[in-house]
Amino acid sequence: MGRGGATCVVPETVLTRWATNHRFYNSTSYSGLETHIANSYANPLLQLLRFTPLVRNLALSHTASACISESCMLCELGYLFDMLEKSKGSVCQATNMLRAISNHPAAQASGLLDEDPRGLTGTLVLQRLSRFLAERIVHDASSFPQQFARPFSQIVSMDMTMNQMCTNCRNGSETTRTSHVFDLQYPPMPHGLVRLFFFFLLIVYLIIVGGDLYKTWVR
Repeated sequence: MGRGGATCVVPETVLTRWATNHRFYNSTSYSGLETHIANSYANPLLQLLRFTPLVRNLALSHTASACISESCMLCELGYLFDMLEKSKGSVCQATNMLRAISNHPAAQASGLLDEDPRGLTGTLVLQRLSRFLAERIVHDASSFPQQFARPFSQIVSMDMTMNQMCTNCRNGSETTRTSHVFDLQYPPMPHGLVRLFFFFLLIVYLIIVGGDLYKTWVR
């Protein structure tokens, strides 16, 4: 099902050889996503969001609202999650969801499309896609009064304070912004289980209390 007459392809209607093999090897009730369509690299992240209860409930609730936005990611996620639930282990296509991502100007500017000429690495593209989806979900959730919208924004967002100070004159400024995704920065890997535990704490510390030196004009 879909908005504006669009349809989501379910294997019971369009059964391919790949879908038949998928049914043979998948005896569970968990549906997979086909990988032979454009931008299907996003499939693992879409499955991860599906099994995140707060995201799934928010998306499914949003599909029942009177949303008329043609670029609403929450609507497309809700339709996709509903199709995966009803397919009961059959293979599905995330065509509508992936098309909505490819048509969004912010996704195009971030290099999230397979045909992007910048040739970004898979890890970097997935990081950018995760940030894009998190920001769009929070934005779309704020457009309607639902019981999940505010808790979701509180859970996936963190208010960050950025302090900028000149190392010479000590003049500085302070700005506050909201972040939804944090990129992990890995220092050299230590050895031993105890060291690995503190290694993870170090990574978290570098994310939250990280710093950097750069050259700019002091106003």
